[in-house]
Amino acid sequence: MLLTRSTLAVRADALAHVGLALLLVTTACTSDVGAPADAGAPADAGASADAGAPADGGADASATWTRVEGALETAFVQVPSTAAGTEGVAVLIEFPATRDGTRYPEGAPIVVEVPGGSNTGSFSDDGVPAYAESGLVTLKLLFPGGATPDGAHVSGGAYDYRGPLCQRALADVFRFATGAISASDASGAMVSLATVVGYPVLTDEVGVLAISNGGNVAAMALAAHGAELTGIGWFVGWENPTGDQFVVVEVGRAMQPNPYYVDGSCVGATCELDYSQLAFDTTAPMTVRDASDDTLTVMLPGTIYFDANSDGLFAASEYRVTPFGYRMMPGSPLRAFVSVELTQALIDAGLHMMPIPLIAQTTAFWRARDPSVGTRFADAITALPGLGVMVLGSETDHVQGTDDHAHLRVQLAGWRDASAPFVRLNPDRAYFAQLGAAVTIDNDANVEPTRDFVVGGLAPDTTDDEAVHRRAAVQEMADRTHDANWSANLDATLWY
Repeated sequence: MLLTRSTLAVRADALAHVGLALLLVTTACTSDVGAPADAGAPADAGASADAGAPADGGADASATWTRVEGALETAFVQVPSTAAGTEGVAVLIEFPATRDGTRYPEGAPIVVEVPGGSNTGSFSDDGVPAYAESGLVTLKLLFPGGATPDGAHVSGGAYDYRGPLCQRALADVFRFATGAISASDASGAMVSLATVVGYPVLTDEVGVLAISNGGNVAAMALAAHGAELTGIGWFVGWENPTGDQFVVVEVGRAMQPNPYYVDGSCVGATCELDYSQLAFDTTAPMTVRDASDDTLTVMLPGTIYFDANSDGLFAASEYRVTPFGYRMMPGSPLRAFVSVELTQALIDAGLHMMPIPLIAQTTAFWRARDPSVGTRFADAITALPGLGVMVLGSETDHVQGTDDHAHLRVQLAGWRDASAPFVRLNPDRAYFAQLGAAVTIDNDANVEPTRDFVVGGLAPDTTDDEAVHRRAAVQEMADRTHDANWSANLDATLWY
């Protein structure tokens, strides 16, 4: 199905700010724009054998390559996975409609978008531009047990709340992107990604864009299955809540910091809170909803909160903890999960109550889903030693509310301590400017993520939308991978 998107107008408006409001975008890559003269990809880099480039589309065109922005197309496939039953994983592919819409003369790089939230994901774009408009082939997925509202596209298997089954399914989508496996199309035929789009795709230039809570399942998938994922070159995490205390929003939510969080205290997987005012108001029972299906609920016989005035009664001005509801398996009782740290604090204060699981079950649950625990970041880098990482954060996070943006520091430190070769906070200023955003921040890569560095390196809230913040990151990381340019900073964009 051919799509003509109104978001092309958004792209044109953005380019108008820098005098490039054209539907024909020249993407000349020359040796004076920051890439080493010998850093280009080989002429056949990543192109699948069954998707030969047109005769005039080889690497000799790199100096004069012109990328045409035009209509996009979409296709659906089912990626086989042991975690997704006989149906497989439902995947939406968005791609430039024609060969001359690819980002590079050799073909199109690939990005797998990992959905945020705590549900099975969605194919809705909510009016957000597709990265295919930047010349990338984009893959979106539904986790096991997920389905589109009309039931037309279904992922088999059971949803395990971003746990091992979701991680296995995601890894298999990565394998499809890298050309390791085929998927079934609407006719039931097994096809490669290059066959679906009809032109070369760079299967050794695959990136991951992990949205919010998608960062945890994506990092866990790389850690658990990275040895199978040759071709994954970069990871971009947008405001990921790295750590159980952030996933369940215990340390502060947007516009409401938790006053009992100790600023700057997060070390590894643990942040310090003053639990001396922790309380449980039995006069205010809470309905806890299933994280994936809000029609499934369980009653918590009170409200967990920090009792600022010590009166034993929850008030709207006091910080309340809202547990996440999870079923450990289909048909099992709904449980109200909080973090390991808060579970222990409730036990120590004599406030623990069911349906909050005890410490052993809580610990096991998060250990299977939280990459900040143990050696998960290191496991990912051991398997993918060339992985480039970019962490995105803006002045006002879309969920988290700590003044020190500790969730970003935990993630930056985790990747850096794992010896990832390139770890950067936010895109290069040149890539913001290319999209019409006048941004003054320009953070070097591989800098120790101190509190001052992170807070001073946040993107302005005015850029915090996918058309600018995430798109700048995707374009930069794709270009750096393509040109093998991992310098700490750039003077100009590598491709246009």
